[in-house]
Amino acid sequence: MFSFYQFGPRLLSTHFKAVIGQHVTMVVAYAPMDMSNASVKDAFHLLMFSCLKVVPRVDKVVVLGDFNVELGYNWESFASTVGRHHFHHGKAPSDNGE
Repeated sequence: MFSFYQFGPRLLSTHFKAVIGQHVTMVVAYAPMDMSNASVKDAFHLLMFSCLKVVPRVDKVVVLGDFNVELGYNWESFASTVGRHHFHHGKAPSDNGE
């Protein structure tokens, strides 16, 4: 079984049964740019939360996306996620923040 749902123009979710027998939900997201209006960014984050809230608890979840974020000086906190070679090493975090 394979299904997908579009949560607006920047968010897509797909649900399928993997070869390992478990169900997987993949979420593909493209966040608004840092220069976007705060209300646009807030609406995206609320939609992202709504999308993740409906994922069955037993599913494996994979989130892929361009989140348009600059982690800044505190990159060590995210080392297991993005590593030390992200593009914004040593800069202050952007308005999109963490």
